[in-house]
Amino acid sequence: MSLKNFKIGAFILMMSLASCSNELDTDYTTGQGGDNLKDLIREYPYKLKSLVDGLYLFMVSYQGDHDSFNYTMTLHATDMMAQDISQPTSHYFSWDYLHRYRSAPNVRTAYIWNTFYTAIANGNRLLDMADELSEYIIGYDEDFYNSCLAETYAVRGMSYLYLIQLYQEVITKEIVNLQAPGVPLYFSTLDGVAEEEAEALKGRNTVARVFEQIEHDLTLALQLSANYDRQDDKRSIDSHVIHGLLARYYMLSQQWQKAADHAKSAYSGYSLMDVEQLKSGFMDATNPEWIWGYRHTIETQTTLVSWFSHISNNSPGYAGILSPRLIDYELYHSIPDEDVRKQLFNGPEGISQEDYQRFKVDIQTAPNIQNPYASLKFGRKDDWTQDYPYMRAAEMILIEAEAYAHMGNTVMAAEVVRLLMENRQPGWDMSEVDVEYIYHQRRIELWGEGFSYFDLKRLYKGINRAYDNSNHSIPGQFEVAAGANNWVFQIPRREIQDNPQIDESEQND
Repeated sequence: MSLKNFKIGAFILMMSLASCSNELDTDYTTGQGGDNLKDLIREYPYKLKSLVDGLYLFMVSYQGDHDSFNYTMTLHATDMMAQDISQPTSHYFSWDYLHRYRSAPNVRTAYIWNTFYTAIANGNRLLDMADELSEYIIGYDEDFYNSCLAETYAVRGMSYLYLIQLYQEVITKEIVNLQAPGVPLYFSTLDGVAEEEAEALKGRNTVARVFEQIEHDLTLALQLSANYDRQDDKRSIDSHVIHGLLARYYMLSQQWQKAADHAKSAYSGYSLMDVEQLKSGFMDATNPEWIWGYRHTIETQTTLVSWFSHISNNSPGYAGILSPRLIDYELYHSIPDEDVRKQLFNGPEGISQEDYQRFKVDIQTAPNIQNPYASLKFGRKDDWTQDYPYMRAAEMILIEAEAYAHMGNTVMAAEVVRLLMENRQPGWDMSEVDVEYIYHQRRIELWGEGFSYFDLKRLYKGINRAYDNSNHSIPGQFEVAAGANNWVFQIPRREIQDNPQIDESEQND
């Protein structure tokens, strides 16, 4: 990334975002903003956490358009490219759904690139400041200093984890393409990278080098978080979240035992939802199953320019009024009737009488909730303060189970996934499960939460929406093979123009 476009403006944005939520009443619009901020933190070291919170707020902010809401935009845009969501009418995210938005001239790749590299740039500048003011912050509380660094390194490591999957085919037929060209890496003064090396690393580093950085950042974050107790603030990253991010990374890099171990550590101490909680809208971070999520307030919600506006048929937003989100016909009919998760979707006849009574107030302003195969999973709040789920215990159970299945221990995989399935499907009883079974459970359990595209790439799968009785739109009924160019985003045109370390010849096909 060419940081000249972001390194000043983005950090000032982060400061102003943090000030909204934590009363940092400092003028960041003048040339002295950075110095004023340093003076403030020297006097009040605990204000450093406000800057960390600014990282999280940036993740749910938007870049100017109604389909550009940063982190969850990436999750939704990629979900729309996969198999499991049908979009019957054209509107926002239709070009993603039709696989026409991943090339360099289009805005989606720029939005995604800017989201993660702005988060990285903000994080590095925060680390620089923490390094410069370490004497004051450590003097205030060393554990606090370490926890702020831990959260920041975790955001950086997670950002690289997403970028490498979006901008390269990491897996080909179960082989990790370690020498394939990846993405640029950027550092803070705390990293101790020499200037000449840092400049060279602004180019397309190999997948292996990016993997090395992801593991470094997340492992360091885990070490630094050892004494951190976030209490009830699920917006903040703690050791459980970092274990979960490491579990995701080790699944991608095919280090199965490490993936299983970190996944188990991530969900340790968390309980699964009961049926009532499962049907309560996936919008409350106090849910006992949520490991990480964003707690929205009136000040942070973005109404129509939000993930819930596009994913929730219950809400009076784009999905509820204009372009509903439906579950794929084949996926719906593959769910056993006794599986309570089937109740999160309408059947072929549309909304049931029971659900009509439950949602009859919502229907008045969100009529698409009545459609055949419409999702009922994501709920509604009239003030748009639905919380965003980033990581749940169910995902981690599925990671642990899948990791054992990859290692050939299908009995252990069944024992682990039983924790989830006995909760979701009464009477479930299987002695062995394989990778395909667990992948199917991921499609059901994590529907709409931003995993489907990444699972397809990780497991080297394609899509086929052109089957008999398909409920995908006519333009959306096509096949995309595993490994096709469609699954790899092109680097934004401006990045290649502005970054001397990336040549046009290095562009993805």
